[in-house]
Parts: sequence; C-alpha cells; structure tokens
Amino acid sequence: MSIPINDGSRPSRLELDARAAGERSGPVPDSHRQQLEAARAQLPPLDMVALRARAHRIPDEPLPSPAPTLDLWGWLRRLTPPLVVLAAAAAAVTLAVLPLDPGTRLRGPAEAYLETFVLQDGVGQPWEPGVVLQEGDRVQFAYNAQEQGDTLVLFSIDGEGTLSVFWPASGEKPEAIEPLGTHLLTDSIELDGARGPEVFVAVFGAQSVSQATAPAQAAYDSEGASGLLALDDDPATTVVVVDKE
Repeated sequence: MSIPINDGSRPSRLELDARAAGERSGPVPDSHRQQLEAARAQLPPLDMVALRARAHRIPDEPLPSPAPTLDLWGWLRRLTPPLVVLAAAAAAVTLAVLPLDPGTRLRGPAEAYLETFVLQDGVGQPWEPGVVLQEGDRVQFAYNAQEQGDTLVLFSIDGEGTLSVFWPASGEKPEAIEPLGTHLLTDSIELDGARGPEVFVAVFGAQSVSQATAPAQAAYDSEGASGLLALDDDPATTVVVVDKE
C-alpha cells in the first residue's frame, strides 16, 4: 500500500484549521469550511465534568501480546523495504518524521471512521496525521459507524507489539454504540512510553473482542505496524496511526 505524503506544496488540514480559527493568515477553501461546520453540528457539547469524573481506561498491567518478541533490527526490517535494510538507522529516522498515514485517503460514504482529538488543558483539540505526540499526552475519539454495526471494539498495538483493548473496558462482549451519527467516546487514553508509532484500530459490528483483534494481530505478526494499514480497506474498520516522540 502506498503512503500518501504531503510534499509541502499544499497546506495541511491543521494549517487550514488554524486559518479558519483566525490563528494564522491565509485562504481557506469553502469545502474545508463546510467540513468544519458539519463536524461542529454533529459533535455533542464537551462535558468537562464527565471527563474529569471518569477515569481513563488504561489497563493496570499491559496486556501480553502473543506476538514473538522482536529485536530492534527485526522490527526495522518489517517496516522498511528489503533494499534499504542496510540503511536501517536512516530508515528509523524516516519513520519518526514520516508517519504512516491512512487518514489522508478519501473514504467512501458508507465507511466507518474515527475523529481524533488531543486534550489540552482538559479541552479536546482536533489532531491531524503528522502531528507527533509524546508520552503522557491524552487522545480522545469520536466515531461514526456509518451503519456498519451497533458494536465497537477499539484497541491499539504499540511499537513494541503490545495489544491493548480500550473499548470495551473488559471481557469479550463489544461496546454497544449508535449505528448512525457522530458520537464522542467520553473517556480519553493516555499515551505510554512505548517506542515507535501507536496504531489504533476500531472495528465496528464485530461479535466479540477476539474476532475484532485477531486479524490485526495476524497482520502485525506478518508485516509489523505497516501491515495494519491494510485493515483500513474494510469499510467496518478504521485505522489511526499516532506517531510518538
């Protein structure tokens, strides 16, 4: 799968958002303003009392991964093409500055998706692919199932291969959700210190947590973090790659 990269000849969506908010000068396409207005109309008001009252869903103990432990060189070989294995050190730097980005591709009208936010002083700010986060940052998601199902399993696989399930909080029964409209998941997730990108995967309509996580674990075992991008081709699955310092 090719990874679309902005070569710098056009402003990013983050730059356009800043212009629309009056933080920076420059033109904003009407289509982008319409997308912002549509998002504002769909998202419910941010309930700060509820956010502060509810504990974030970070497991006390990291969930063990059935994937075999990989050394750094083996991990780099999974993420870099064979012809550049000899330049693995340079490739590691490239991975840090050029994030895996499935979010820039156009999604069909019936494809489920996530909107990603970063909490700053308790307030959710839109996050854009390419913005690098760090340990301790908190992310929050809003989902739109697009009628792909009325259940959700949201989990991540970090750069060290650890799989963590956030929704549901426990057990095999998926989280019950609304099949239509955009809805905010009220809990936030604190990023840990695991190296490399953290890949969040949301699966809609699954019958169990195991059914949702098995394809992702198999993809990671086969191709590493880059293999998880192929899951985004399924209209009931959406993938968000968060780069961390």
